Amino acid sequence: DQSALVSFANNAALDQQLADNHNQTKTALNSLAALGATNIGDAIKLASGELTSSRIDPTASQVMILLTDGKANKPSGPGYGEYPADVAYALAEAQAAAAAGIKIFTIGLDGDINAAMLGQIASTTQAKYYFAPTGAELDDVFAALKDDVCQEQ
Repeated sequence: DQSALVSFANNAALDQQLADNHNQTKTALNSLAALGATNIGDAIKLASGELTSSRIDPTASQVMILLTDGKANKPSGPGYGEYPADVAYALAEAQAAAAAGIKIFTIGLDGDINAAMLGQIASTTQAKYYFAPTGAELDDVFAALKDDVCQEQ
């Protein structure tokens, strides 16, 4: 198994390259702070690039987990609310990921999300959408997600 980490706010950033060192990924994850806009399209694009890079294990399933507590509002929009061009961009990047054989499991956290878009991203890539009303429910979501991802292999 390998893992990587892409974070997204105003921009998307590759915080940890794809590797088999999961402790480095956990360290990168634990250093994140929720702040800024919601650039879902660039996050999918950057993660897809990592999942199609020379670092992949070609025998492994290529799976992305997209967790968001916001609505798509960057790179074109003002960074708040939701911006239709950014929703369309995120959906187009999900289509491109699907064409590359990548499954995107999506998680909507809290109530200020576009559940329909997250569901469409997941279904486009033949994955699932999960909803966690609060952070307290994330453990249950990750347990279910673990079962679904492991079945993919």
